[in-house]
Formats: sequence, C-alpha cells, structure tokens
Amino acid sequence: MLVGARLVTLVGGAHRIRGPSGTIPFSPTELNILEQDGTRVRAVPLDGRLFEDGGSVEWAQAAGETVYLGHTFGLTRIAPEAITDA
Repeated sequence: MLVGARLVTLVGGAHRIRGPSGTIPFSPTELNILEQDGTRVRAVPLDGRLFEDGGSVEWAQAAGETVYLGHTFGLTRIAPEAITDA
C-alpha cells in the first residue's frame, strides 16, 4: 500500500487454504518499507514478536500517514515517523 511517498508491504509466512470469507489467511514474517522505485528502506521482523494478545499479525491497513497492523485479538499502530523518517 502507498503511505505518503513510501510503499509498505507485509511479506513471508505460510499461505493457507482460502477461508469462507474469501480471503487467504497468512501470518506475515516481515513488514517492509520501500521507496516507490522498490528500494527497501527498512524491514521490521514480525516473526516471534509478541503482541498483547499473543497472536500474530494477519493484516495491515493505511489511514493517511499511519499504518495499523491487525492481529488475532488486537490492533497495533505503527508511528508515522517509522514509515516517513520524519
């Protein structure tokens, strides 16, 4: 997804069989922040990272300059400065 002038992606993890909702659930292992030309600015490992609910990251969504990571029973906000270096 495009966040400001950067691209943010979730990558890695095993893809499982399509669920009844039509989505393909997976547990990504890394959050990548890239320049628009594809140059990686940083990679944030998610594998093994403990979240409050004990679950793993399942999705990401951008709202303006902020990225939210949804996990099993919670939500984590990524500070905009982590994406834009501002």
